[in-house]
Amino acid sequence: MDLLADVRRVFNRRGFSGTSFRAVAAELGISPGHLHYHFRTKEAALEALFQELVDATEGMFAAGVEPASLPKAWFRLQHEYVFFFRELPAILLQHPNLRRRYREIAEKRVGQFWQLLVQLSRAGLVVAEPERDFFERFALLLWHQCNSALSLLPPEESALAQAESMLYTLLLPLLTARGRALLRNAGLA
Repeated sequence: MDLLADVRRVFNRRGFSGTSFRAVAAELGISPGHLHYHFRTKEAALEALFQELVDATEGMFAAGVEPASLPKAWFRLQHEYVFFFRELPAILLQHPNLRRRYREIAEKRVGQFWQLLVQLSRAGLVVAEPERDFFERFALLLWHQCNSALSLLPPEESALAQAESMLYTLLLPLLTARGRALLRNAGLA
């Protein structure tokens, strides 16, 4: 039994903010004391889940990762932690430590998106930067889209394809013919 994964599934079903730790224990069929033994507080469980999410994303953005595989992998991971993304503003507002860590990670990821856009442009998959700092601003837009797409969609697995389609729509004006072909071949278009 992976207790943290079980807690994540409860938060995904019921939400984080509106679910007490006692309710989590009851839904898992364990005593509140058993849950508190593993996670001192609900916030400690949230921090452990956040760290798990951060660790999972590190591999996605590692050097050498195929860019066309990122959206599918990201939205799949986001679906596994959907409670976090649905409640992101409230969670970050109520948990200053997580807010600080999230901002650091967001800054890093936006930088990685920017570098990816530059690389894709050099490879002829996206158009040349139309104006100064455009890719930097677009990277920030991509980050926001990627972090909010599933929060607007139904919890079903079919939402993953919808999120990918929304991302493709956002990217479409930047893609060259080669870039569109690559995404079609990857099943994203």
